[in-house]
This record gives sequence, structure tokens and C-alpha cells, in this order.
Amino acid sequence: MGFDNRAEMSEENSPAAMLPGLLLIVYVLMMVRTAWLCDDAFITFRTVDNFIHGRGLTWNPGERVWVYTHTLWMWVLAVASFVTREIPNTALLLCIATSAAAAGMLAFRAASGPAAGALALAVLILSRSFTDYSTAGLENPLSHLLLAAMMVAWMRPAADARRLFAVWFVGGLGMLTRHDLLLLFGPAMVAEFLRTGVDRKLRLRWALLGVLPFVLWEIFALFYYGFPVPNTAFAKLNNGIPGGELFRQGLVYYIVSLQWDPLIVTILAAGVVAGLRKSARRELWPFAAGIVLYCLYLLKIGGDFMAGRFLTAPAFAALLILARTRIDEKSPLLLLRAGAIVLLGLAAQRPVQTIDRDYGRTYPRKVESHGIADERSYYHGRTALSTGDRTRFANPGEDLTNEFLAKMKMETFVSGAVGMTAFYAGSDVHIIDAWALGDALISHLPARNLRKWRIGHYERLVPPGYFDTVDSGENRIQDPDLAEYYDRLNLVVSGPLLAPGRLKEIARFNLGMNESLIDVASYRTPTPEFEALALESVKIRWVVDVAKIAEPLAGGNGIVARLFVPFEGYRRGARLRLGTLAHTPAIRLHVTADADIMVGFLRDGELVGEVHKAGMPEESPDFLPVIVVGVPEAVREIGFDEVLVVRDDDGEGGRFGMVEFRTRMPEGGPTPDRIAPDGDTKDTEPPDGYGLPIH
Repeated sequence: MGFDNRAEMSEENSPAAMLPGLLLIVYVLMMVRTAWLCDDAFITFRTVDNFIHGRGLTWNPGERVWVYTHTLWMWVLAVASFVTREIPNTALLLCIATSAAAAGMLAFRAASGPAAGALALAVLILSRSFTDYSTAGLENPLSHLLLAAMMVAWMRPAADARRLFAVWFVGGLGMLTRHDLLLLFGPAMVAEFLRTGVDRKLRLRWALLGVLPFVLWEIFALFYYGFPVPNTAFAKLNNGIPGGELFRQGLVYYIVSLQWDPLIVTILAAGVVAGLRKSARRELWPFAAGIVLYCLYLLKIGGDFMAGRFLTAPAFAALLILARTRIDEKSPLLLLRAGAIVLLGLAAQRPVQTIDRDYGRTYPRKVESHGIADERSYYHGRTALSTGDRTRFANPGEDLTNEFLAKMKMETFVSGAVGMTAFYAGSDVHIIDAWALGDALISHLPARNLRKWRIGHYERLVPPGYFDTVDSGENRIQDPDLAEYYDRLNLVVSGPLLAPGRLKEIARFNLGMNESLIDVASYRTPTPEFEALALESVKIRWVVDVAKIAEPLAGGNGIVARLFVPFEGYRRGARLRLGTLAHTPAIRLHVTADADIMVGFLRDGELVGEVHKAGMPEESPDFLPVIVVGVPEAVREIGFDEVLVVRDDDGEGGRFGMVEFRTRMPEGGPTPDRIAPDGDTKDTEPPDGYGLPIH
């Protein structure tokens, strides 16, 4: 028995027939109210910006690194942004439109009737995971739309070559969206190939024609980038973590997901059961099999660090299965199902209705020991449509990286903050990605064997001499074998596309023939001497001449200087040269909420005093809480001309911060305590004589 295009439905004038349309409107309004962008979306935005401005499909201009994981979404965004000449707001509008199209196809094309469609839409509205990732700037909306299109193609009554082509074409687009979506689409593609009643050779021809866009892209990627998979595959899979640890982390991911969004986990389970039951097994089992395969894959890789992100695609497939279930509109089971959806939605750790313009202040930002976080709480306040600030992307507030780098004329810097930070740093700055997502060499190096690690974040050492190599354009890597490895890799990712020997090196890299040049042990389990050498090779880059970036305070009796400082791993902080002898009673800092800080005061290169500040409580409502550090009295008396701001803990947790010197602060003021969230002190006028001179 095959599907007909639409199952029996209620009369058009039935109130139930209007419900899906009303709920679709509610869903769109909900997306507008909660729309936001996560930091990872800006990784792709940097590539899109380079592309539409003629710098190629690059993350760092001049270096062909496949940094995005969602190729088709990147192309959709690139085409739209080329027209609008703007990226973040364009991404938000695309997310809303694509999610609305997916929801409409689910409710009006795939569902067995208006009641089933209405229940499916209610899940989209009340599920916290669907609410977060119906926008966010990632590929989730496109994945949902393609899954809905797959079901519609699968439902075509004629078992002919056109249906085979449609199923394989949509499946190919799914793989082009994310390689791992093959697990969701693959079973339906194979089942369609086997059930289509045409000649085998004809089936093979139409199937290959359907996946032709994916095949062509893979050929292009191999030639252009040098590899058939994104660079993120090397960065995240080459982590050296035992499979048992990842499996346990995957179990934790599902346990946390059950607490975070019990509705979506329930839908996953219900969809698999419904798809494998005897009455539906013939038609819907491939979709249920795809869900099982994808969920097992998530278990194997340890899940993700974003709560809910990787569950929405399999859950949408589960919704498609459940929507195919015929529902009697007069049955009490209908109300029972609706009530269960509402109760499970409200049982979420932070239900949908808690999301408002102040989200992130209302709820604390905290990365638990399991490493899974509420990403919205970190970025909602700066990216959400509900802020009402039309210039929030043109003037990104706390993201002063681009201003700092421009004033310091820095062309290269190392950072693990590769989303907004990298996007706003601009194309003139080459960023060495500490997490290896955007760096071809570092992604091929082994991740450090750390006792504490966070899923999706695998720390690597920057090879001694690599910073100077990137900064100067000359190979200064100290390890001769790794220097040779870099030369070969650089030919692949930066050399002319038709350079002599490039195609040969592409083959060698993909066959693993160059891997013997990497000293795996030195990077996996570095000796203290090697680690110190690696740290020393980059930390000196954060000696900053404050006078170059300072601005005068109103009244002319002091300066204010703001700069971005990375605090992670081997970049423990910055040494700030004031250019004059200061006697100011306090300095003000913006730091990440979970970073312990040591502030040292130097005179003529010698440490004359230090202050230790514990990290702000993790439930702090501020993204970068403001603290005021009092200068010890003895230091104020003799003066200081340099300030050292470094991490004072194990380097885990917070990754970057702001340092701000503001000298208009009275003696005896709020030196030990955090000041108001808006960054202003209670006192407005300082006494004379405490400001740094600006001449």
C-alpha cells in the first residue's frame, strides 16, 4: 500500500481545518520574537564575506580552507548576501523564511490531516530546541526543509523513475547541506532504489543524476580545497579521545537533552516507534531507520556542546512520521496528545516563554562540567531581533577586536574566538585558529591529551615558529619535518590551483602519505620543555603599547583605553605598556565570567605588586562582567608603567575578555567590588591628580 497525496481530511469549513494555518502564523511570530544568531554562524559569515567581495571561498584570504560544515546553506546565504550586501540580518531572514517553508510543508503536504499537522506545529512552537535553532544562523532550517521535501517525494504514488530521481536529488542536497545527514536520508534513498519498478540500469542512471550536484561539489572541493571533507572534520575527529570517553559523553548529551527539552527527546522516541510499528513499517521504516542511525552517530561522537542543536534534524524526521498518523478529530486521544505536548514543552529547563529581550541576564550563562551550554544565553543580548537595535551588527558592542587590531596594525593573531571576533576583525587580519577549525596546519596536528576536555573544543599547541611563518610569509617553523609538511600543505591550500606538483600533493595528503612528518607524541603529550617553547612563541605578541589605542577622557585629565585580550590556553593574557609612570588608584576590567585574573603592576620591568581577582560567579547576568581592581597603596606611591593581566587558574572556562583602563575614579572608591552592570560607577567626578597624562 502506497501513500496517497493527502489522506482523508475534515471538511474545509471545520474549525480544525483552520488550526494549522493559525499555528503556522504563531510559529512565524514566535521565530520573529526569538530570532538570534549564535557565534558559530559567524564562522561561515566570514567565508561568505570573503566570497562576495572577491576573495574566494576562504576564511583567511589567500588560504583555501573549507571551514564551514554546511555547504548548501553557505551558498544560499552567499547568494542572498550578494544581493543584500549584508550578512547577519540576511541570515536571520533566511532562517525565518526557510523554517516557515519547512513547517508549512510538514503541516500541509506531509501530514495526514489538519489535526496531525496542528500537533506537529505545536511541537515546533513549544520545543526549546526547535525554537533556538529555527533561527541561530546555522543550517538547521534548511535540513528541516529538505527532510520535508524528502517525505513529499517519498509519498508520490507512482513508483517510477521521476520519484526515484526526486528522492535521490533531495537526498543529495541533504548531504550537500551536511555530510552526516547521509545517515538520515540514506535509508530512504536505498529503499527507493530497491522499490522503484524500473530497469536496474535505468534506476542507477536516475539515482546518479539525482546526486550529481553533490558529486560535482566533491570534485570541486577536492581540487579547490585539496580535501573532500571540511577542515572541521580534521579538527574535531582527530582529537585522540578514547571511544569509550566519547560514548559516555554522548550518553550525557542525551541525559542533558532530556532535561533541557523533554519534548524533543519524547518526539524522537515516539517517531521511531511509530515508524517501525507493523502498520506503518512498509512505508515509514526508512525514516525511522535514519533517525536511529543518526542518534547512534551522535552517541559515537559524543554529541555536541550546543544544547539541542543536533537533535532538531532527527526530531523533524520523527515529526514527519508522526504527522503521517491518521488522527480522528473526535477522539479523546487528540486532546491527550495535545496536552502531553504542552506539558512536555513547559517542563523544559528553560521553556520557550522565558525567552525575552533580556534573556541571558534573566538566566545565567554557565558551562557545566559536561561542557554542554545554552548558547542563546551568551549571544541573544547582542544578536536578537527583539533588541530593536538595527545597528547591532554594524556596531557589535563588546566585540572591539577589529578596532583594537586596526589601531595596533596587527596583521596576524592567535585566537580561539573565531566567530564574531574573526568576522569583525576583517579580512586584513590573518587569524590562527586555536581550535583548528579555520587553520589547515593546526587541524592536522594531534589534539593535546588533556584530562579535562570539552566536547567540540580540542586544544592544540601552535608549533614553535608557526606564528612567525604566517606573519612573515617565510617558513620559520623550527621542526624541520613539520616545516616540510607545512610547505607541502601550503602548496595545496595557498599555491596556484594549477601549480606544478599540487595535484600530486593533494593525492599524498588524502592517502596519508605525509603524516609521518608529524611528531605525534610532541603534540599529543608534550613535554614541559616543548610546551614552554610553544607558549613562548606566541605569548610575546600580546605586548601592547596602550598609548596607541588610548582616548582622552572628558575634561582632559586622563585616558580610557579598551582592548581585546585572549586568555585561553597558551595565550594567558597581555602585558600592557602605559608609556608613562601612573599613580592611578584603580583600573577597570571586563573579563569572562569564569576566569580568575592576576593583575600585576611593573615599574622598569620589575613586578612591584599584584592583585588576584577570583572569577565572577558563573550565574553572573553580564556577558563580560565589569570589575574594578584597586592598585595597592605601595604601588600607587612609587608608580607603575606596565600592567600584566593574565589568567590565574588552569586556563579552562573563559576564553577572552576586555581590559579597560579608566582613570576617572576617586580614591577610596569601589576598588574591590564589581560595579554596576552598565559599567558606570556611583561616583562621577574624580579628584585631580589621578589621571594618566595624555601628552
